[in-house]
Amino acid sequence: MENSRIDTLILAAVDGNWSKVARVIGIIADVEKVDVSRIDEMGLVVQARLEVLIQTGILEVQGNIQKWRHSEVRRT
Repeated sequence: MENSRIDTLILAAVDGNWSKVARVIGIIADVEKVDVSRIDEMGLVVQARLEVLIQTGILEVQGNIQKWRHSEVRRT
């Protein structure tokens, strides 16, 4: 999956309210019909793109982004 596609899916899943990173990954996995055995792998790809979007100021984060169930993101 291309970075631009992942970014588009992330931005479609995230708004101005805080959303768990695990939820965002789940939404994208569902849209892309990712096999259950590949969700962790895909989650790492989404996490990497989230980090880029955070660094560029498009998203903000609460918590440690590497702990998907214990961190949240939202649009700035």
